[in-house]
Amino acid sequence: MLIEVATDPGFSEVVASQKVNTSDNVDHNVKARVTGLRPGERYYYRFAGKTAESPVGRFQTALPASSNEPVKFAFFSCQEFASGYFNAHTLLADEEVDFIVNLGDYIYSDYGLVPPLAARPLPNLHLLNGFLSATTFEAYCERYKDYRTDANLRAMHASFPMISGVPPVSWTPDG
Repeated sequence: MLIEVATDPGFSEVVASQKVNTSDNVDHNVKARVTGLRPGERYYYRFAGKTAESPVGRFQTALPASSNEPVKFAFFSCQEFASGYFNAHTLLADEEVDFIVNLGDYIYSDYGLVPPLAARPLPNLHLLNGFLSATTFEAYCERYKDYRTDANLRAMHASFPMISGVPPVSWTPDG
């Protein structure tokens, strides 16, 4: 997979390009360190595979430590997939802010509502002891994929870097 970073959304000035390997084993996730970018600048990125390109995303690098310029943050908290569509994320994607902060749960291990009360269909249900809950690493990966099917959430991610206020939980089979 090819990752490109440019100074414009049309990619006429590509400032970084890197090939990275990915596979089904990691759900085609990639992690790349891009260096040489200027502080306080807006950049655009995209991914290209053998047969398709991703939508273009944008991000802004942090200001230099000596800067006195204000930094604008927006935040969201505790989003539950089954309870509704993430309409507020569409509004966030259009804001003039520098970063988005997630102050609460990004995904939940269980669904609070199920059909017919849920606001939308639940693609990956895992029933354990009568509860629709993610109890394995694989189930959490499926739950994460469920959330990422939301177009509003993807639009927000494509528009801004996100800072998660809740540290990642380390998961082990023993709890």
